[in-house]
Amino acid sequence: MKEFFDAAKNGDLKTLKECLNKNIDINKLDDEGFTALMLASIFNRVSIAEELIKNNADINLQTEENWTALIFASFYGHDKIAEILLNNNADLNIKNKQGFDALLISVFYKKIDTVKLLLKYNADVNTKNNEGFTPLIYACNHDNTEILKLLINYHANINDKTNDGVNGLMYACLMLREDIVKELLENNINIYETDNNKDNAYIYLKSNENNENDEELKTMNRINDMISNYIKNRENN
Repeated sequence: MKEFFDAAKNGDLKTLKECLNKNIDINKLDDEGFTALMLASIFNRVSIAEELIKNNADINLQTEENWTALIFASFYGHDKIAEILLNNNADLNIKNKQGFDALLISVFYKKIDTVKLLLKYNADVNTKNNEGFTPLIYACNHDNTEILKLLINYHANINDKTNDGVNGLMYACLMLREDIVKELLENNINIYETDNNKDNAYIYLKSNENNENDEELKTMNRINDMISNYIKNRENN
């Protein structure tokens, strides 16, 4: 079987076909717990993935940590592999033991083309991991305005919270993500939401008051003004 797994890793299609002709178990796990299809996803071996699927490899098999070939492809941003898997009915909803599915992991690692692909194939835009993080909350926390806008266009719940009651605006204020705050306000996030400790986004913002970095203090003040103006405009309308 080592020859089979090495062929999958190295993209050696000729050897892989020879192994398949010997009626080996196409879904067998290697010593590290990966199937040949998972290895093709990890090493971005497109022709290998196609050949394995043509020979009825189980697309949705999972490792001990519940990773699938699609989750691996999404983690690495191997979009061609991901699309092949999706076109062959890969399950978008399988989550690993930390609760990350393909969409969550692609957002977490900022693989924007993969995010676009998964959303096109109707991934759950409001999926949550074990800690209650959604793709949108990760986009806010990781300062990725492009992914945030994309998720909003796919009707992500802008007010979703983690298990600790923290939403995207709170994280954006804490991390001084000015562009993220602007985008959230433009999409009418509820600025009065509180976390499990009853702290709101303003409290998160003000936690930066003792920051000794002048530029970050200026950013904090701009965000404060942005929120204040948002409140005034809402009250006047």
